[in-house]
Amino acid sequence: MGAPLYISISQHIGFFVSLLTNSLLLYLIKTRAGKLFGRYRVLMICFCVYCLFYATVETLASPVVHIHGAGILFYVNSFLKNDMFWGMLMAADPERRDYFRNMTKEVYDENIDKLAYIGPVYYTWENGKRQFRFQDVLGSMVISTIISISSTTCIVCAFKTYKKLDDLSNQISNKTRDLNKQLFWTLGLQTLLPCFTQYIPVGLNFTLPLFEIPVGKIANLVGVTPCLYPAMDPLIAIFMIKRFRNWLFRKESPSQGGSGARVHAHVVNIHDSN
Repeated sequence: MGAPLYISISQHIGFFVSLLTNSLLLYLIKTRAGKLFGRYRVLMICFCVYCLFYATVETLASPVVHIHGAGILFYVNSFLKNDMFWGMLMAADPERRDYFRNMTKEVYDENIDKLAYIGPVYYTWENGKRQFRFQDVLGSMVISTIISISSTTCIVCAFKTYKKLDDLSNQISNKTRDLNKQLFWTLGLQTLLPCFTQYIPVGLNFTLPLFEIPVGKIANLVGVTPCLYPAMDPLIAIFMIKRFRNWLFRKESPSQGGSGARVHAHVVNIHDSN
């Protein structure tokens, strides 16, 4: 009974790994990048701050997810579990509460009346006919639209960056070209990572209930995969950027950290040439 133990373990491991990797990347940005990366340095700092914030929220919420019929239940499994303030906007509907009541008791041994949760239910069956709950369907459509816009923006920006770098390839030195490739592949992989850890899992969780696919507790994978994102994102930069990777594997001395501080990184100033 209760939420699967692997969810809590994964979320807490993800949190501590995120603290470690993002702190390491911030240190490398300060000591190894200097002014070498131009505005890309600021972008990496923003990524780190966001990842730390995201990991903290994920751990404070420790979400448990369950797909039940045409509904999906998210409830808080941390010390905020019984703080009804966090789920009152969606949980206030008695019909939703009753829809998940037996399931939460049988599967998780929880009293839904005491849980902070949200639980959209797309439709119910009455006299053999579907009765759609348009408020919940609309909410799901809004979330799906946000996911689509976010992922599309990432893809379009990655393509434009590639085209711009390709146009500049004959106007820059070999050293700058090599740096541009490192930063481009870093951005590319950092774009793909949330697709597999966030967009696809979360998108599926909001789509499957429409077809009443009996996913059940397997939906809790969405409680695990998002916590991988803030832990893995800084690792991409650490291993893809040569200066950071060399420091990690002790292939160059720390005294070389600022040696290239005066080199201009065109990849982060490409829009200035427009």
